[in-house]
Amino acid sequence: MFDFFTQARKKRLNFDQLQTLQMVSQQVVLSLEGSIKIPGATKKALALNLVGDLLKEMRIVAPESLIDTAIEASVRLLKVLDANAAPQPMAPTVSPKPSFKLDISGRPQSAGSEGLSL
Repeated sequence: MFDFFTQARKKRLNFDQLQTLQMVSQQVVLSLEGSIKIPGATKKALALNLVGDLLKEMRIVAPESLIDTAIEASVRLLKVLDANAAPQPMAPTVSPKPSFKLDISGRPQSAGSEGLSL
């Protein structure tokens, strides 16, 4: 009876393996989103296969449901990043009024006259 719990504990992924799963799924999603134009379901199936194959090469055994969850999280993250990276409309720049005045009359300026300003 306790053999089941021992096997379940052995199948857990450690922190480094979870980080690797996250990074691999993010890279696969980013690559697929930016390179090919296929329907979403086909793209997801392709991502599942690619992430699974890459994890097998790294000798990481993860359940398909965990890989699916990592891919979904990566897709949501990419959508949030794309939404935040959209160019924001720029406010028009207002140049400050110059604080100096230019007198082009050639006459000396008296205390009461402000002269001609441009």
